[in-house]
Amino acid sequence: MNNTNLYQIIAQNIKKQRQLKGWTQVKLAMESNISVEYLKKIETKSGCTKQFSIDTIEKISIALEIDPKELFNKIEKVDMLWTHLLFIFLNHYHFRNNLYL
Repeated sequence: MNNTNLYQIIAQNIKKQRQLKGWTQVKLAMESNISVEYLKKIETKSGCTKQFSIDTIEKISIALEIDPKELFNKIEKVDMLWTHLLFIFLNHYHFRNNLYL
């Protein structure tokens, strides 16, 4: 998998899907019934060396309303860049229109 382990792929996809919904880590943690600190560890590179359970993947995918299989697809850096830009736009839009997630 080219120096990218499975945990990193899942972590990148969790972050991508969260940002596509325009959600903060706090919102996803609340919806997944996991702690914000744990979600932050999952989404960071340092946390990707740690193991997280299938149960956690299921909780997150249910909250994101996606098939858990989507979290296992390798994503390209360009895809992450567009996702990040969309997240910035959504947050700016919500902030300007007093719509808080």
